[in-house]
Amino acid sequence: MDNFLSDFALDPPSNRVADQAHSLTNEGEESGKVTISTVHSAKGLEWYAVFIPHALDGMFPSNRATNMEEMEEERRLFYVACSRAKEELYITFPRNVFSYDAFFHLPSRFLIGIEK
Repeated sequence: MDNFLSDFALDPPSNRVADQAHSLTNEGEESGKVTISTVHSAKGLEWYAVFIPHALDGMFPSNRATNMEEMEEERRLFYVACSRAKEELYITFPRNVFSYDAFFHLPSRFLIGIEK
């Protein structure tokens, strides 16, 4: 399990992540690789297809965003995530999620007004 997790670790924002993403997105051919990135690490990068999982209110935006300024930052991050897709954008959410002492079941408020 330790080997699996170390191989599966997410890279923090760095030039290395940008260089890898650049080579994957500009080769003009399928590389057979999947890049897993945080929204913060994805700034300035693009991929053919982007998946945004768990788009539930309380998760995206985070339930830790408690004032308008924090909520607007969450909205900007959502925009960054969505705008990384060159061609295909998939936004998914489960019916519900139990997390510690919280229960999330409503789609993200950021999805209001977005066409399916």
